[in-house]
Amino acid sequence: MRRIMLIAGCIGSCALGTAGVAATPALAAAPEWGKCVEVEKGAGPYRGKNCLALAVPGKGKFAWQAEPTAKPKYTLNVEGSTLRSSGGRVIKCESGEGAGEYTGAKTTSITALHFSNCRIVSEELPLFASFCQNVGNFRGEVTVNELVGELGYIEHTERIKIGVDIKPKSGSALAVFECGGANEITEHGMGTGTSLELTGSVIGRTRPLNKPLAETFTYFTASGGKQVPEQFEGGETDTLTVLNKSTGASEPSTLTGIDEAINEEAVEVKSV
Repeated sequence: MRRIMLIAGCIGSCALGTAGVAATPALAAAPEWGKCVEVEKGAGPYRGKNCLALAVPGKGKFAWQAEPTAKPKYTLNVEGSTLRSSGGRVIKCESGEGAGEYTGAKTTSITALHFSNCRIVSEELPLFASFCQNVGNFRGEVTVNELVGELGYIEHTERIKIGVDIKPKSGSALAVFECGGANEITEHGMGTGTSLELTGSVIGRTRPLNKPLAETFTYFTASGGKQVPEQFEGGETDTLTVLNKSTGASEPSTLTGIDEAINEEAVEVKSV
């Protein structure tokens, strides 16, 4: 049961080379992805192994290394994704998998994200009429366009919350697919179903924080028909819309589920 996911360079932080750290390592401009590494005593600005507590000058033994590191890639596992539209349509996908890479201290890219056994569950439909898939795909299989993600603060108070804002790498569509339209003999989408386009962006909360992990999680939640959260602190609204390309009607929508990223090497989300 798994999933996860996230663009920009070494913001406020100097990456470490194979020989060690820079002479005067910069402090992280949180939130960031990266790792806290042990260095020669006096060469780092931090005294703790999670790079949270500053050391007395000349005494620090740890330094922050922002992504991308030598091993910035991860595999993505997804389970139980649910897309709900304001008109009442509910589409559930049983599982999903993909690949990603941390492209910067605050950014990531996600490719080849593929969902399986996607079906309309909000109404009783004949079996093949309930499946949703890309045209040409096997019934129930939806492949998402290439995505990018950016790390940001949901809340920057005593209780810090950090999230990942996911959006299309180009254009506005996260995915274009049909519901119904799967041929009962070939079991592939024929383009005769209801054509839908998922557009916009969505924020998921990532946790735990300040801890190096081989597996990292992002949680997408909704309440009362709205995505929670809908924006980063002080940022623009990030919401999803499903466009019915057959009728031209657009419906605000929400996404729920949990993503788990299995990292090539342990990754930490630095909160401060």
